[in-house]
Amino acid sequence: MEIIAFLSSHKVDANIVDTLENDELAFSSIQGTGMHRTESELLDKNVILQNHYGMHANYNLKNLNLGISYYKTQINGDYQKNIYTYNQFDFNGNTNQNFGMDYQYLYKNMNFFGEVARSENGGIAHVNGVMLGLDKTISASLLYRDYSKEYQSEYANAFAERSSQNEKGVYFGLEFTPNHKFKIKGYADHYDFPWLRFGVDAPTKGNDYLLQADYKINRATKMYVRYKSEIKEEQLAESLAIIGKRKDNFRFHINYKEGDNWAFANRFETTTINLGNQQEMGYMLYQDVKYKPLFSKITFSSRYVLFNTPTYDSRIYAYENDVLYGYSIPAYYGKGSKIYLVAKCNIIRNLDFWLRIAQTTYTDREVLKSGWDEINGNKMTELKLQLRYKF
Repeated sequence: MEIIAFLSSHKVDANIVDTLENDELAFSSIQGTGMHRTESELLDKNVILQNHYGMHANYNLKNLNLGISYYKTQINGDYQKNIYTYNQFDFNGNTNQNFGMDYQYLYKNMNFFGEVARSENGGIAHVNGVMLGLDKTISASLLYRDYSKEYQSEYANAFAERSSQNEKGVYFGLEFTPNHKFKIKGYADHYDFPWLRFGVDAPTKGNDYLLQADYKINRATKMYVRYKSEIKEEQLAESLAIIGKRKDNFRFHINYKEGDNWAFANRFETTTINLGNQQEMGYMLYQDVKYKPLFSKITFSSRYVLFNTPTYDSRIYAYENDVLYGYSIPAYYGKGSKIYLVAKCNIIRNLDFWLRIAQTTYTDREVLKSGWDEINGNKMTELKLQLRYKF
């Protein structure tokens, strides 16, 4: 038997829209930028206190694992999100709580798992699946999910196409590993959105398919080729008609090392969008270089990337290295290039320093972003510095 409990209390930035009779603040959204540059941003700073507490109890019995969960959120303000038809089931108010049960059962070559949860308003969400070892070279997985439109959870991170609300779907995955050098894996995922969603005034559905082949050439070099196709119903802005939007991505990626200190990676990816009789195509190409000497206090990684995608619809995502605990998966879109360098230095025994500098250059525009973030020019530069001292 294992029991884990947690408690959190912290202030967050929020967009205040009114002050109620009991001096309680009404807010329409929580701000997550961390920016406090203008008078309005300063007025929104640390105005809402959030309290979170909960627990998870876990019990093991041979091949069976059972768990129960509970958490509650209390806000010293009244969340008043702008209500439209599509989001009328979203959380509003100042308190929410969730109850959940989960399980895992191992039987021979099968692993069954699942979870069901209920939010304070009565919304139900559940997911169930099984992973199978068909033989030494083939494994499969099957998962079914059903998240009602009424389910409310601010921190849910369930398996989903979009979110843990207003979605049903079936996922099937397969992996074939004939030897230690070669592997083929793929999946098919069908999903439905039973209720409306942002920008779409009707229930819709979609399908995702992926096929990837991995090959280990030698100890220093490995590569993979991936094809992904997504067909999702979208709504045309002009006619409001619901039609299928198809997005196809092809990727080639290779990693290779030179000795013990140098590592390189190359990726080429294309994307093709088909919506009705309209089509757009784009690509991204990058080169990574990493240097990690065995007995040096300094390491670095860098990337140079070229991208050309006509619109945001054909954007291509790629993970970027960042400072410690930093997380960056930007969307490359438009036409241009980007270069960045991340360096780490172990200054003394318990003191580490990180530096990240990046610059993006666009060749299809002369003004970047808008509002307070507007840049009059085609270059955008980012600089991060970080120090960590370990006690």
